[in-house]
Amino acid sequence: MNNVTIIMYHYIRDLKNSRFPNIKGLDKEKFIGQIEYLKKNYHFTTMEEVIYSLESKEKLPPKSVLLTFDDAYTDHFTNVFPILDEYQIQGIFYAPVKQLQSM
Repeated sequence: MNNVTIIMYHYIRDLKNSRFPNIKGLDKEKFIGQIEYLKKNYHFTTMEEVIYSLESKEKLPPKSVLLTFDDAYTDHFTNVFPILDEYQIQGIFYAPVKQLQSM
């Protein structure tokens, strides 16, 4: 396997109209700009392709990039998914599945 760039996103929302405008996050329009830049300059890969490359030792295409999204926020479904669908890009969404500590 050759190199793959993995980009992890957290919050993606319309920050100006958010209930929490000061939260560290990426504005939805900037995310679209990043997707357009990446689409022109990189090869979007999938987790399946990365796993296959690791197991088979087959190289990924040059400048491969994999998008991941942490914590499965509602923002991901309402803001990110429609954009990825429009650009026909796969992302990996990591949802927490168990509480680590009760409050």
